[in-house]
Amino acid sequence: MAVLAVCNETTDNLGFIGERFDAHNLGPVTTVYREDPAAWPEPTDFDLLVSTGSLWSVTEDERAAALRHEVELYRRALTGAVPILAICYGAHALALALGAPGRPAPQPEAGFVVPDTADPTLVPAGPWLTWHSDLLTVPTGATLLARTPVAPQAWTLGRSMAVQFHAELTPSELASWVARGADWLHEHHIDPHALIAEAEAHAQALRARAHTLFDAFWTRLAQAPEN
Repeated sequence: MAVLAVCNETTDNLGFIGERFDAHNLGPVTTVYREDPAAWPEPTDFDLLVSTGSLWSVTEDERAAALRHEVELYRRALTGAVPILAICYGAHALALALGAPGRPAPQPEAGFVVPDTADPTLVPAGPWLTWHSDLLTVPTGATLLARTPVAPQAWTLGRSMAVQFHAELTPSELASWVARGADWLHEHHIDPHALIAEAEAHAQALRARAHTLFDAFWTRLAQAPEN
């Protein structure tokens, strides 16, 4: 079962989420990049679409053209009943495709959070790593599954699921993000060394939660009968 992954060139690893593909006979994975939307294939040729986070923001004017391509990709996937697991930036773009425009969060959120979850068998309570300054908006008809006091953290609609937190990020991938986003972290008084240390200390628990989330998404949502 083929997978289409939408990433940035500098964040092109599905990490903990991708570790579960073999268990569900998913693959091969075709990875496309937000920097080059002209090369994207038709999403209905795939059985699953996964989109990852980004240091981009859906509110940035200079990203508007790339964002329109991504939104249109999701609309075609949804029309073709292709399930989507969208993470952080990808989740904001999916919300926009479903008519819920993005906007800045009331305050940036970066670090490990324990969201209130309505279904811990699908979205374990955490801690989860989150890193965002945009608000995850909830489309009409979606079911809000988890939130922190700052922002929604997960919702589902049909066969698709959007999550604000980075279920996919391994400690090594987080270190790469920190290296590129250090100025933003310092601006918001977040200790990058503490962030990496916590990820390394709890790597196995983070992996287990990510596996639980993906397994539940794939078996309960993505393979559900069409309405």
